[in-house]
Amino acid sequence: EEEEEEESNRMHVEVGAPERRGEGLNAHIVFGVSYWTTLPTYARKSGLVRRRFSQFNKLYQALVEEVAGVIVPTLPPKTTFPLDDPKSPAIASRATLLRVFIAKISMHPLLSRSKALYDFLDCSKSNTTYNKVKLSTTKDVKKKTTSAISSIFGSVTNVISSINDTIASKTSDGELGGGSHLFDVEGTLREPALHAEVCQYISSLRERTEKMLASAKKVIRHKEKTTEYFSDLSTVFNTMQEHETRGVEIIERISGAAKANWSTASSSSSRQGICWRKAANTFSRIAQSDDTPETTELKHDRNRLFLEKISGSLQLIMEVVNALAARKKIVDEYNHTLQSIARNQYKISSLGLPDAGPKREEKRRLELKVADYRVKKTTLFKKYETAKANMENELLWFHTELSKSLGSSLRLFVMTQGAEAGELHRSLLQI
Repeated sequence: EEEEEEESNRMHVEVGAPERRGEGLNAHIVFGVSYWTTLPTYARKSGLVRRRFSQFNKLYQALVEEVAGVIVPTLPPKTTFPLDDPKSPAIASRATLLRVFIAKISMHPLLSRSKALYDFLDCSKSNTTYNKVKLSTTKDVKKKTTSAISSIFGSVTNVISSINDTIASKTSDGELGGGSHLFDVEGTLREPALHAEVCQYISSLRERTEKMLASAKKVIRHKEKTTEYFSDLSTVFNTMQEHETRGVEIIERISGAAKANWSTASSSSSRQGICWRKAANTFSRIAQSDDTPETTELKHDRNRLFLEKISGSLQLIMEVVNALAARKKIVDEYNHTLQSIARNQYKISSLGLPDAGPKREEKRRLELKVADYRVKKTTLFKKYETAKANMENELLWFHTELSKSLGSSLRLFVMTQGAEAGELHRSLLQI
């Protein structure tokens, strides 16, 4: 049954080659986005749309807003200059990163079913978010619906207000979702203490990973200079050996008359001097082994892959940071809405029971405003509850994924640097 369910809920999205559209100041790059799906929410099981980078950014913002508490993949960084050449390395790199971005979304169980992705892939003319429509049509529809909405809204305002009063009372009593421990005496939404510890852990983890990446880059740059240093040392040692040989000859000449009085051991030691040549040969051999094309290419590949994995881990951490920031934004907006309700209710109570006239209209306007805020408050709390539930699963996945990524990258780094250190140690023992 699970296999059948998985088969009926598949989503596959690909980003094609970049294309140039427009001329002159209107020139821009679009990417073909193809999809195939078995999700029941899609009327069309396959399709092709063309999207600009700004529309990918709109998709990212919509996902963060809609699917609360989920680690949304990050987009490629924006550039400070316009890109309109589809064959440029910058565009090729952006296309590769966009493919990774969209692939992660299509494989996620919640993001792949989001309305934001559906709108992004929708090629119909009714999709006003991504596809062009005539402005006159939009204005006509808006004009026709505004009056109808206004007349209907006035009649249902009191009903909405009473419903939200009931929901708010149940929420404060702990009957709806998270319980009363989420709120203080003033009804302000507070994050649990455990969540604060998670935020602190993620923040510390980001700092440590950034330091690790910077340190690894320094080590690799140092290793690239080591070969040059070893060659220089070998040259210096060879020069020292020449001076040592010359010195031994001079000493032997000076002490020629007393040579018969020296012991054999001391004479042998005098002639031998310091083993500069052996040290020179050792460092020369190390430098030559580093200069081997196969060894150099292998080490460069390992170092590059290691840095890529660490950078990927850091990007994953930043995605978690963004998810935590989105959750905090929900809490802040909820509390701000709560304060707005309190302010407007105070104004309403200060007006008392006014007679017909401007004050009664003002009171009516404030009551409508409070009703809107209560609807918003209820929506935000439900969104917070969803974010909290989603984030529990996302953090478990994050911890496992990060352990795999960092573990494999560190093994790779130790293999490269440890082999070099062992080779250097064995060579130095021979001096």
